[in-house]
Amino acid sequence: MALASRSLCSIEGTDDSKPSTYYSHALQILIPILDSSTEALNEEVLAAIVILRQYEEMTDTDFGVHLSGSSKLLNSMFSLASKGGLGEAASWIVLRQDYWVALVKSQPLSINLDSYKGSSSFVVSDPECLANRAVFLCAQACAYAFQPTMVRDLDRWNKLNQELGNWLVSNPWHADPLWVDPPHDTSANGSAFPTVWMTHPAHVVGYQHYSLARMILHIFNPYLSKPSLDTFRRRRESEQAVLDNFRLLLGLAISNPLVVNASFTAAHALRACKRP
Repeated sequence: MALASRSLCSIEGTDDSKPSTYYSHALQILIPILDSSTEALNEEVLAAIVILRQYEEMTDTDFGVHLSGSSKLLNSMFSLASKGGLGEAASWIVLRQDYWVALVKSQPLSINLDSYKGSSSFVVSDPECLANRAVFLCAQACAYAFQPTMVRDLDRWNKLNQELGNWLVSNPWHADPLWVDPPHDTSANGSAFPTVWMTHPAHVVGYQHYSLARMILHIFNPYLSKPSLDTFRRRRESEQAVLDNFRLLLGLAISNPLVVNASFTAAHALRACKRP
């Protein structure tokens, strides 16, 4: 009720106290459960925290309280991310919520990614699972970029690039774009972003996260800090690759306006690239 009420207020452009009232009632129910024994913590509790986190994202002051709660719950109950059903579905949403905050704030992830390795998304080939695998790769790229240590492992960077390439080539033919129109040099002749039509919403989200992961790895390319004349060439190539992937990410959202998640992904990416 809190999230639905907040969404209606955003759509209608009204300022109503009802969302805050529903939110307070939800907290009165949830807090005693979180303070009780671990046996009371289950997938329904995780789903409730995920929904309240979405409410929190829509407020003017986002302190990430519910994201911290969902991350701690997921880290303490590894099986939720791989048991299927509501718990696993909520776990994938938590992962997206966590790495978006990490990306925008340039901070390490809160979630232990190992808890996802038993998920059926890594063995099933339906569109949603393909998208989840891309989301996981993107989270791994964020974890690599914002790790506490300043020195980044070259082998780890190369392995992540290889895994991204494997994701792309292993997708079935029907996951490929139905139509691609490259961007034009000037907006007067057409869009500055590519037109990319996809056959399934999950494929849109998957390709967006693939592009975002590529962007992150190019920006945090450890080879760019090596003292070498060849580094100048690498930097130019990486800068162009970041721009190309960013245009593709935004173009996917523009070309598939009915995929709401695609617009959210584009909005988060734009915010992460904001100027100080």
